[in-house]
Amino acid sequence: MGYHSPTSAPKMVFEAALFDAGLKTTEDANDTSADILLVDLKETTNFIPALTSKQVEGWVGPSPYPEVALAEGQGQIVIQLQDLPPEGKWHDTPCCVVAASDKAIASYPEELKAFLNLMAQNSEWCNENVEEAAAITAEWIGISKEAAELATLKYTTDPSDSWKDGAGVYLKTLDTMSKFSGQLQGKELQDIEAQLFDFQFVK
Repeated sequence: MGYHSPTSAPKMVFEAALFDAGLKTTEDANDTSADILLVDLKETTNFIPALTSKQVEGWVGPSPYPEVALAEGQGQIVIQLQDLPPEGKWHDTPCCVVAASDKAIASYPEELKAFLNLMAQNSEWCNENVEEAAAITAEWIGISKEAAELATLKYTTDPSDSWKDGAGVYLKTLDTMSKFSGQLQGKELQDIEAQLFDFQFVK
């Protein structure tokens, strides 16, 4: 199975769900004890070529790239990540966030507030103007409008309880998989929430 970045949300959710199901993954092609070999394809542009050349049997990636494969007749979407078992566990898991250093937050609070206000307005507009947003997306990243319209993305700047619960699922699962060695190791979300999140600019 291919992926485009070691730190991508789809790859982390997919790997964690396999781990939960008792399946072993590896990135070592010589590890014959593993159930699934994960392959770093480096870029989203390599998704379809890797599939059509049979370098991989499938890949996990962010929308709208699965929709591109579907629209071009080069692949099928077999499951949405939020529908991976166990039911409900992977709903509202975070994908992308805006991060800033403590120094930037202290030095540029008004600029950050303005930027995040712009992000909030943009998210609301995209959700309410799906066709127009698809046209912009298609032109911006170089895909067909048909593929962009198939995407099921929902944008939000609301750090809801379910969103934070999703972040906690990431944290716990990755820790269980021994992915942490520093200050996140062995921690629950409530232990480090203040270190991870600063929502003062989105209230």
